[in-house]
Amino acid sequence: SLYYASLSAPQARQHVEIVEDQIWLQQQLDERNLVAFVRDGAILPRVSGADDKPMELEKAVPFASPERLKVSFSLPNAGTTIHGLG
Repeated sequence: SLYYASLSAPQARQHVEIVEDQIWLQQQLDERNLVAFVRDGAILPRVSGADDKPMELEKAVPFASPERLKVSFSLPNAGTTIHGLG
């Protein structure tokens, strides 16, 4: 079982806040009639959409959403705005 006393308080708090932001973001997708979100800068880990082999990290290209499909979300706990494909 997980005991708060055995954890670093700042790390435990950060973990909870990240989870809360994730849940909030999932709720926002529903409210905006979106089915998914891919953050700009994400590394998509496959060679291609038609190949299940993992991509070599040195060849990975950070994801960049097309402007016409870009959406933004201001994360409540992180205090930052993220952008990406929605």
